Parts: sequence; structure tokens; C-alpha cells
Amino acid sequence: MRQNAKDLAGRDVVARSIMIEIREGRGCDGPWGPHAKLKLDHLGKDVLEARLPGILELSRTFAHVDPVKEPIPVIPTCHYMMGGIPNQSHRSSINRE
Repeated sequence: MRQNAKDLAGRDVVARSIMIEIREGRGCDGPWGPHAKLKLDHLGKDVLEARLPGILELSRTFAHVDPVKEPIPVIPTCHYMMGGIPNQSHRSSINRE
């Protein structure tokens, strides 16, 4: 991924670069579908527990991996919600009149 996103790139650049890597066949397959792997074990257990406790918890809870020992499967997704139009279950928008 080094040709697409350098260190400290913005999250939109990193997300786009991950998708390029996956689409060009350099991703990984698994129960999560095509994904990339984020390797953090070089940081060591003490640093991960002190600086990234939320990442450890999310990885263990949802991906069932321990980042201290193995890479985390990642795939770009929505970073935050921008709002939307209220609608009903049958896909029509709600009329507030």
C-alpha cells in the first residue's frame, strides 16, 4: 500500500488506498470477505494496552483477534454519519405537514 498512501495520510486517502489494494487482488480473503490486515504487534503489548485500549477491545470483541499476536482485518467503511432524510419502512419519506 506504500505506493498509494504514505505515512500520516488522511483517512480518506488511506481508505481509498485500502480499497485499491483489495480490488487489485492484494487483499486477504476470510470470513469478513475481502479485507486488508493491520499489523500492530510490533508496538508490543504494553504500548497497545496503554495507547490503544479501544482498538484492542474492538478487535477482540468483533474480529476475534488479539492485535498483540495477529493482524486485525480491516475494510473501509463510513467514518461518521452526515444525516439523512427520515423515511418509513416501505421507503417513502415522512411528510411532516
